[in-house]
Amino acid sequence: MNRTVRVSSHALGFKATVTVKVYDTREQMIAAAERFSGADLSGSVAVTQGSTRYFEDGTERFLPIIRLHAARLGTEVLSHEMHHATCAIYAATLPEGTGARSVLDHTNEPFAYLYGQLLRRLVEALYRHGYYSKTREVS
Repeated sequence: MNRTVRVSSHALGFKATVTVKVYDTREQMIAAAERFSGADLSGSVAVTQGSTRYFEDGTERFLPIIRLHAARLGTEVLSHEMHHATCAIYAATLPEGTGARSVLDHTNEPFAYLYGQLLRRLVEALYRHGYYSKTREVS
């Protein structure tokens, strides 16, 4: 069964929400992502998409959708896709013309791979050393 999960944070002073859709199969995920974008995404393991909304007060928000499939829900994939989403949310809060906006967008693959791989390796190390088996995550 396909599921939708929404996670939110107020870390930026407003409610930033990421919609995560988990599909039973990779084919279902790709079909949904391609319907959304019109692009060929046949090589994708996971996809972060979204739209930018502009509000009357002049602010803009990036509203991300992360698309995953049940066979690939490991730390690296999740953190890679969430990295895309959070960079885009944050970049939308920066003034136009800010150089960081071009780096902090949801298409920066090297940055997302760096973050995802390092976080996965840290989580694996913490498991090996017994930390995750002894404690629960606390904010």
